[in-house]
Parts: sequence; C-alpha cells; structure tokens
Amino acid sequence: MTDAGEIIFECPKEAACSGTYASYEIDWDSSNSINNWMTDLNLICEPPIAISLMGVLSFISFSLGSILITQVIDKQGRRLSLIVASSVTPLCIMGLMFAPHNLYSIYAVIFSLGLTYNCRGSTAYLYATEFL
Repeated sequence: MTDAGEIIFECPKEAACSGTYASYEIDWDSSNSINNWMTDLNLICEPPIAISLMGVLSFISFSLGSILITQVIDKQGRRLSLIVASSVTPLCIMGLMFAPHNLYSIYAVIFSLGLTYNCRGSTAYLYATEFL
C-alpha cells in the first residue's frame, strides 16, 4: 500500500490490458523493468502482430530491395547507388530518433531503411573486393 492508500500488486498483462483494473503502472524501481519501444510506444497492450510487424516489414523490405534496387546498381552505376543508399541510412536513423513516437512512422522508417540495406552492403562489398 502506498502513502496515498493505493494498493499495489503484480498482475499479468492480460488482466492489466483487459480493463479489469482501473489503471496499471510499471514499477520503474524494479531491476526487471526496462524502458524501450514497448513502453515508449505503449505496445504493452497491443496485439502481438503489431509488435512482430516491425521485424516482418524489415525482412520484406530487405527482400524487395534485393530484387528491385540491385537492378538500379547495374543501370545507374555503383557510385551513385552507394551514395544514395548511404545517405538514406542516417536520415532513417534520425527519423527513428526524432520522429513522433507513433508505431506507423516507425514502420515506414524501418521499411525505408530495409530497402537500401542490400544496396549498401553489396555495393560496398564489391568496392572493397576491387581494392584487394
């Protein structure tokens, strides 16, 4: 019990999210509590698909980037492709840092970052092997 007369107890996620209790609060004094996107984006009560979609979108964008953007490297040249893809990365990372904490904006940034991943990796690898 707190000074205000509130009763504090542990409850499972299902009970906290179902509306059984008036409110829930994370015990930040516990060594098991961590502050990450689960708490920043309030994903605790979201369905698991909303959370796993971040990983799914990154793999889909890796695949699409491998198929679509690899052709751009051949047509436009390695140098320009590498410069563009390498410029997108810091912009996306800044987008993750400064974008409004909204799940859909995170999805868009992760997807954009994944599209350019293969272009950066494969083109930089080709350049590196030419110098050996």
